[in-house]
Amino acid sequence: MSVSIYEDVEYYFKSYRAYVSKVINPDDMQQLWDLHWRALVGQLPLSNLGEDEEVRMFTIGCGEGFRDSLIVREISKRHPKVYVRALEPAEDVMKLFRDKADDITKSHPGVRFDWHSTTFQAYVDDQRNGETGDEGSFHLVISGHSLYYIDDWACALDRMYDFVRPNGMLAVTIVNGECTFGKLMCIYRQTEGGKMHMLTSDDVSSYLTTKSAQIATYTREYTFDAPEIFDQTSETGNLLLDFFTQRRNFRGTAPETLQDTVLDFLKKDMEREDGSCLFDGYESEVVAVKTVST
Repeated sequence: MSVSIYEDVEYYFKSYRAYVSKVINPDDMQQLWDLHWRALVGQLPLSNLGEDEEVRMFTIGCGEGFRDSLIVREISKRHPKVYVRALEPAEDVMKLFRDKADDITKSHPGVRFDWHSTTFQAYVDDQRNGETGDEGSFHLVISGHSLYYIDDWACALDRMYDFVRPNGMLAVTIVNGECTFGKLMCIYRQTEGGKMHMLTSDDVSSYLTTKSAQIATYTREYTFDAPEIFDQTSETGNLLLDFFTQRRNFRGTAPETLQDTVLDFLKKDMEREDGSCLFDGYESEVVAVKTVST
């Protein structure tokens, strides 16, 4: 039976960290993050906010808060008061973000955080029951690699977009469809893995074009060095393969034909003439700015 790695959050982050550890030039990776998010924050329409008004930010799947800490600090350069609603189902991971948030609030006393250790689906269900009512109130809504793990991703996108105020921004971070990871997702979801939500930036961008919004995509291109993925005795290699397929113990549980399909694709895509094994792990922000009806 196919088991998503996200059913065990600790294992998910273990495999994710194995994935990130294989990036070539991690400093370049961080610089691209900083460049893109500073540019996006600069596009937020904050000039008309009063001194006592808050910039409202909603981050879904915030993880350890690396990206969100940067964004909050950048927003604080433009406006002193910021409200951050943070959703993350993994409490241990969210604690790492809380530690970063403590540092932020010490240096930026106008910033406040509202923590929700829950899934987006559970949050939306609570909202339907009247516990929240925040449609159209957030300047910035961020979904960080979270759509893969939501049963009805299109409905989730609808709800995320509903939370955005006019002229506000929804930014969905997701695997780009043109990289090794994205192409594998497209192949894998046509097989047994199709029961999982192997989404790419192409799917999200296409869906958001149905909204009254200006759509743009910003892509960061990373290269990873990961020959271990072909070594079935390597713990790191098996973690990488599980993260690629979003399936725990892929080598031990996937049908042989599915294993052959995945590994054959990876071998053809990754092997270089010099004997190295490199893969492209591009990620994109698909950004929708909600336009005002006239």
